Amino acid sequence: MVKPFRMLAAALLLASALAAAPARAEVQMCSAVVEGVAVTLGYNDAADVWSSRRERWGLDEGACPARVIIAHMAPDLTEQERGVFCLQHDPMLNGFSGLAMGERDAYGLCETTGRVCRFVNSGAAEARDVAGIAVGSGVEAVRHRSGAMILSGSSSGLAAALSGLGSTVAGVLSAPAALAGAAASVVVVGGAVWVCSE
Repeated sequence: MVKPFRMLAAALLLASALAAAPARAEVQMCSAVVEGVAVTLGYNDAADVWSSRRERWGLDEGACPARVIIAHMAPDLTEQERGVFCLQHDPMLNGFSGLAMGERDAYGLCETTGRVCRFVNSGAAEARDVAGIAVGSGVEAVRHRSGAMILSGSSSGLAAALSGLGSTVAGVLSAPAALAGAAASVVVVGGAVWVCSE
C-alpha cells in the first residue's frame, strides 16, 4: 500500500519539475515585404522581439515583428545599435520601404516620417574617420543613446566636411541624386556608416 503512494508522489514530483522547467525555444517563421521583396524570416520565440505588448497581441498571424525586420535590414548591428532606426511603412508596397532615423511607435514604425537611411559601408576604420569629423563646417555631431554618432546638417555641408576622407560616404554625399532634400545625416554605428536624407 505504501509503494503505490510513493510512485504517485514521485510521478507528481516529476510532473511539477517538468512544468517548472523553462520551455525550449523554437524557431518561428514569419513573412514581410521589405523594399518590394517578399521575405520569410525566422526568429527565436523565446527572444524579446516585440516592440510592445500591443504589437505582440495585435500583429496579424504569421507577420514579422518590427524588430525582426529591422534586424534583417541591419544584420551587423546589435539590438541597441539598431535603436536609432525605425521602419518606414509603405502602403503602396503593403510592406516596408526601408529604415529611417527616428523614434518608433508601438509597432516599431516611424512615429513621424523621418530621414530614409541607406547603408553605405561597414569598414571600421572609415567609420572611425567619419565619426571624428570636426564640427567646424556647419555639421552637428550628436551621440545617440544607441551609441551611434549622428552627423547632421545640410547635404552640401556634410559633403564638404567628408570630402577630405576620399571615402565611399563622401562619394555618396556628393552624388546629386543621392540626397534629395537639403538636410541630411550620416549615422556611424557599430563600424557601419548609413546616409539618411529627407
